[in-house]
Amino acid sequence: MNRSHAITWALFAATATIAALLFPALLFYLEIMQYFGYDITKIINQIINKLILRIIFFIIIASVIYHGFYRFKAILQEQVAKFDNQIEILMLGLAIVFIIIALYVTIII
Repeated sequence: MNRSHAITWALFAATATIAALLFPALLFYLEIMQYFGYDITKIINQIINKLILRIIFFIIIASVIYHGFYRFKAILQEQVAKFDNQIEILMLGLAIVFIIIALYVTIII
């Protein structure tokens, strides 16, 4: 296994862990808690007003995006093996574009 392959697998495993553990908790707090009488606007204002919470929010969203595109890339590579390099470039490029959009929406704005 070459070094870049090991790095991409490590990044895949890290994003899978973040996506599996933190994303459901984020969805719980942002969506479900409002049905239990919690004020969702206070929670969102805390995320917007504090930089550390925006960074955490970005890390969670970016890891879900990267992990999803990596899985989708693996599915496409199994189905269409002759376009292996093009699929990898396309999926990585799309993941980078969506992560930049998430960065802009969560931290820069």
